[in-house]
Order: sequence, then C-alpha cells, then structure tokens
Amino acid sequence: MVWLCVELFLPVMLFLWELETKRTRINRYRPYGWSWKRIADIYGVSPTTFMGWSVQ
Repeated sequence: MVWLCVELFLPVMLFLWELETKRTRINRYRPYGWSWKRIADIYGVSPTTFMGWSVQ
C-alpha cells in the first residue's frame, strides 16, 4: 500500500517541483534563516549570483 502511494505521488511531486521557479525555491529557504551561502551551495552558484535571483 505504501509503495502504491509512493509510485502515484512521487512523479506528481517531482513534476510540481520542476514547475517552481528558482525564485520560489530561494524564497522558501530564507524564512528558515538559511544563509545566502548555504542556499547558494545547494544550487552550485556563488552567493552573489544567488542573491540576484531572489526577491528583496
């Protein structure tokens, strides 16, 4: 039963995640108090580049 749920919902969740913009993902991490460097490391870019993608 669990595997059935995973097989049904995982592709949907991945699809929805792909639809999110970088800006949406960035702004999701900032309220948690994550530093620019920590978030930039996830995406493999410099913090300066990453700050340019965000909404101030």
